[in-house]
Amino acid sequence: MEIQSAMSSGIEGFHKATAVADQAAKEILAQTTIEKSTAHDQSLAMQPSDLSGGSMANASSTYISNNESSNSDISDLNQSLVDLKVAQYQAQASAQVIKSADESLG
Repeated sequence: MEIQSAMSSGIEGFHKATAVADQAAKEILAQTTIEKSTAHDQSLAMQPSDLSGGSMANASSTYISNNESSNSDISDLNQSLVDLKVAQYQAQASAQVIKSADESLG
């Protein structure tokens, strides 16, 4: 393997890691912003008078559907956090490749 090729591979890997980290950070920001605004909107929408009589069934089904979507949101958030950590390791490995190629050049 040529030194220039190793250097190029390291730089390309670092750029890919940066792009993945940026995307994961944007997804994390979007998911946490949506969750906060959704929780705030739901607390405003549910009034104590909504829980009386026949509305109790509606409140219960709303809670269940919100809980299911919350589990999906948590899963998406977890995946974004994993992607961010993978990008970190990819960047560290690419930096090591660049360092090794640089040391080989003198």
